[in-house]
Amino acid sequence: MATAWCMDDNKKALKLIVGSYTESGSPGDLNCYWLHTAKGTWEHRDSAKVGNPSYLTIAPDGRHIYTVGENGPTDSMIHTLRYHCGTGQMELTGSTSSMGWSPCHILQLGSDLVVCNYGDGVVAVSHIAEDGQAQPCHQSLPMGGRAHCAMQLALGGPIVVCNLGRDSLQLLSCCHDSQGRLLLEPCGEVALPQGSGPRHCLTDNSGTVLYVVTERSAELFVLSMSDFHIIQRVKLSNESNAAPAQAQLSPDGRFLYVSVRNAGDCLMCFAVQEGGKVKLVDIQPTGKHPRSFLLTPCGSLMLVACRNSNTIEFYSRDSRTGSLLPAGIKPIEVAQPVCLKWG
Repeated sequence: MATAWCMDDNKKALKLIVGSYTESGSPGDLNCYWLHTAKGTWEHRDSAKVGNPSYLTIAPDGRHIYTVGENGPTDSMIHTLRYHCGTGQMELTGSTSSMGWSPCHILQLGSDLVVCNYGDGVVAVSHIAEDGQAQPCHQSLPMGGRAHCAMQLALGGPIVVCNLGRDSLQLLSCCHDSQGRLLLEPCGEVALPQGSGPRHCLTDNSGTVLYVVTERSAELFVLSMSDFHIIQRVKLSNESNAAPAQAQLSPDGRFLYVSVRNAGDCLMCFAVQEGGKVKLVDIQPTGKHPRSFLLTPCGSLMLVACRNSNTIEFYSRDSRTGSLLPAGIKPIEVAQPVCLKWG
C-alpha cells in the first residue's frame, strides 16, 4: 500500500537498532529491524545477547555498535559489536568494565566513548582502538549523585552531564593526553531547582538554548546557552508519579517532543517559538511507559518504544502542525525496548 504519510526514500529500508532490558526467554537484548516505509512494513534481521543494553550509539562509519550493559557494581559493561549494515548482522567482539554501575548512556566523541553510570555517578572515558574495539577505561570521574546522560554543547566545547541525583548540570572541559585519548576536567556546575532531577538535554538547532527534561519534578526547562539562566519552566504533568524520559526536535527544529511515562503515558508536542520558548500544541497517548522515541529522517513517521507494553509503536506526523496520529503499521513486538537508533 502506498503511503502519503512517509516521504523517506522508499527504495531503501531504514535500519533500526533497538536496545532493551534483558528478559527471560527473549531472542536477544539488541535487535536489528529493517523498516520499509513505502509499504508500511518491517522485518527482523538479527539479534544479539549482551545483557541490558539500555543505551547504544553507532559509529559514524556504521561498522560498530557500542552499548552499555546496565548491570550491578561488578558486571556493568561497555560492549563492542561489529555491525554489518548490509545484512543487519551484529556480532559481539569485546566487553570492558564501565568503571561504575548501572551505566545508562554512552556518547561517542571522535575516537573516545563517554559513559554515564547512573548507579554511582561515575563518568568514565574509553578510547576506541584502530580496529574499532572499546578499550579499558583510562579515566573515571566520580561526579556524585546519579549521572544520567552527557552531550557536547558544541564541537570542541564542554560536555554537559545531566546529574539527576544532584539536581544539576555538570560541565566538563575536553583535552587529550599524549596518546590522543580524551580527558575530561570538571569546569562548572549549573544548579536546577531542588527535587527537579534532570534526566535528558539537547540544544536547539541554532545552539542558543538548552532544553532539559526533569524526571522527578516532571518539567521542561529552557535555558540560555550564554549563561544558563532559565528562560522558561514548563510543567509536563501534575501527577506525582509522572516521569518524563526524553526530548527530541523535529528535523526542521520547529517542534519539540517529550515522552512522559507512568502517569498518562504519552508524547507531548511543543511548537518552538522565537527565542527558543515552547508552546504545547498536541498530546498523543501511547502504550505503557514510553521511553525512547525516534523520527524517521524526513520527520514524517514517529517510532515509540513502550517498555511495559513490550512494543514499538508507529505514528504518522503532520509536518505543519507537529501533531501525531496512529500510522496503522503493525507494532514491533520486542521485550522491554528502551533505546532506538537508526543504523
